[in-house]
Amino acid sequence: MPDGDENYDESPVKNTTKHLNFLKTKINFVEGEEIIRTFSCALADKIILQGRLYVTNLRLCFFSKFNTSNVFFGETLIQVPTKDIMRLEKRKNGIFFDNSISITTIKG
Repeated sequence: MPDGDENYDESPVKNTTKHLNFLKTKINFVEGEEIIRTFSCALADKIILQGRLYVTNLRLCFFSKFNTSNVFFGETLIQVPTKDIMRLEKRKNGIFFDNSISITTIKG
């Protein structure tokens, strides 16, 4: 278990079929793509968006039922292909976000 991350789940992905079916409705899930892990998390943008991070063998996908424009109507979907990730850092950002990650891609 990573240091200080009490929400980390070391067991295999739970409800894989449920997550796979959900992802297929939101993104173009390619043949051979597999879910490795899912995490409940939040995205710090203009506001904090509660959502879920899906880690597959080909990309990271963040999905939230909320968006920054009008919070309750609309969704947020961010996809980052693993081939575009230059750096993935664990960060400590103070009181509210003790465990967070920062992703740097080839596009910035």
